[in-house]
Amino acid sequence: MTQADFQTLFESAPGCYLVLTPDFTIVAVSQAYLRATMTKREDIVGRALFDVFPDNPDDPEATGTRNLRASLGRALATRAPDRMAIQKYDIRRPAEEGGGFEERHWSPLNSPVLRDDQSVAYIIHCVEDVTEQVLTGREANRRVRELSTPVVRVHRGILLLPLVGAIDSARAEQVVETVLDRVVNEQARALILDIAGVPVIDTFAADSLIKTAAAVRLLGAETILTGVSPSAAKTMVNLGIDVSSMHTRNQLADGIELALALLARGRSVDPAQRPVVDTVPRRS
Repeated sequence: MTQADFQTLFESAPGCYLVLTPDFTIVAVSQAYLRATMTKREDIVGRALFDVFPDNPDDPEATGTRNLRASLGRALATRAPDRMAIQKYDIRRPAEEGGGFEERHWSPLNSPVLRDDQSVAYIIHCVEDVTEQVLTGREANRRVRELSTPVVRVHRGILLLPLVGAIDSARAEQVVETVLDRVVNEQARALILDIAGVPVIDTFAADSLIKTAAAVRLLGAETILTGVSPSAAKTMVNLGIDVSSMHTRNQLADGIELALALLARGRSVDPAQRPVVDTVPRRS
């Protein structure tokens, strides 16, 4: 097989391959890699890897170049393949396609090619584009979070969030994000947080609810806490948790009734004004 034939075979290989020298200069590339990265052979061969593929300057959390440089360094030091975790490494779009950067996710493997004396002659950088799988998984996770944080419109201007299950840091963040978006989009004036399905109200869970209520109030809406069991009430008292920033009702039906009354008044009511709140009739 001639060198020309070998080059043709390499460049036509179905995988995404980039060949680097130990100083990370690009010396060969497969056609599949060029397609995946929207580059041209004549524009990248002979150039430094990180000059061709820099981090996305619009992403302050970009770590692609740092992580790749570290993996290549390990491959050089150990003279063994180094597989990386899936990396977010955006690529630059050609000017004719609008420029800027496009989000991409890759599964990389860096394999050293050794000479007879065991020194590293080249590094083969092999990647698989897993962007579609990552984005699909992200969307699936978003839908699962939405299902676990279902904000329901029970009346114009009134939203209900029935919480079920434990409240951890990720759940708390999702609650705040989801609630605030819906309050703004629905122009809600009252949010009912029903915690009847939360098995344990600890300091973290209570603090999360209070912060949610504070954020909701900044948007001009009131928060009504319902479903507080006797044990949860006792726990919150023992922990010294102050829920005075929220209206409270034992039953969800009472919370909805209060929300309707507040809405009918057409003004915000300070939950600290207990005589005003207590004049709203409760269901027997």
